Amino acid sequence: MAGTGGTTSTGVTGSRLALRVESVSKRFRQGQRDLLTLDNVSFGLEVGRFLVIVGPSGCGKTTLLRILAGLERQDEGQIWIRPNADGHPAAAMVFQEQSVFPWMTVRDNVAYGLALRGVGRRERSQVAERWIRSVGLEGFERAYPHQLSGGMKQRVSIARAFAVDPDVLLMDEPFSALDEQTRTILQQEVSSLSEQQQKTVVFVTHSIDEAITLGDEVLVMTHRPGRVKRLISVPFPRPRDVVGVRANPQYGELYEEIWQLIAEEVQHGPREE
Repeated sequence: MAGTGGTTSTGVTGSRLALRVESVSKRFRQGQRDLLTLDNVSFGLEVGRFLVIVGPSGCGKTTLLRILAGLERQDEGQIWIRPNADGHPAAAMVFQEQSVFPWMTVRDNVAYGLALRGVGRRERSQVAERWIRSVGLEGFERAYPHQLSGGMKQRVSIARAFAVDPDVLLMDEPFSALDEQTRTILQQEVSSLSEQQQKTVVFVTHSIDEAITLGDEVLVMTHRPGRVKRLISVPFPRPRDVVGVRANPQYGELYEEIWQLIAEEVQHGPREE
């Protein structure tokens, strides 16, 4: 991935490309006018890479993620996600809010996507059990959401997304409502799981710290309408200790660079169409 200023050359070969966004624009109707939310956004992402998107509030980060998930449709441009040959969903999404079903147990919540695919009860129970263990919820299989903490509910959402074995994992500020300790623990778990499973991840956050500790690349967006301002490579190798990263001298330099880019956009404010 490389490029700035709204159009980005993928810089990767087709055989390694997990997804591609080409000249995507999106408008929303507001009163008597159309509000341009995304403008000519382009980038590509290689298989197994972790991209974090940051930018000022209202720059279209979540809208872009919802377009990738198929929950919104762009007005212009193209989205391509590598087809999954084995019939599994190409992408799964973890939302900002806790999106567990209150009437289902932890096991049934995690297995929900598998049930939609028609997977048999025994197989989906086995898959759900494996992912429940992977996210540290062993012993809570029969618990209901009202019996869980906020962090535990997000673990259920993460397990449900991984259980359907997506090629691309889309995450919309999944840890924003959590306390700092729980947030750090889940950051490490998502980082480790995505590395182990070789998942391609697109992750939206307002936190520069989170962007640096999790991402292979950080895509900084402009104020509305959202465009690609700059794409920054994160130099820290994997496997990655999300706490240890903060002690690296390069962390502070990278934080300052990203902060300055976002601060420029906040001071500038929304651009007129």
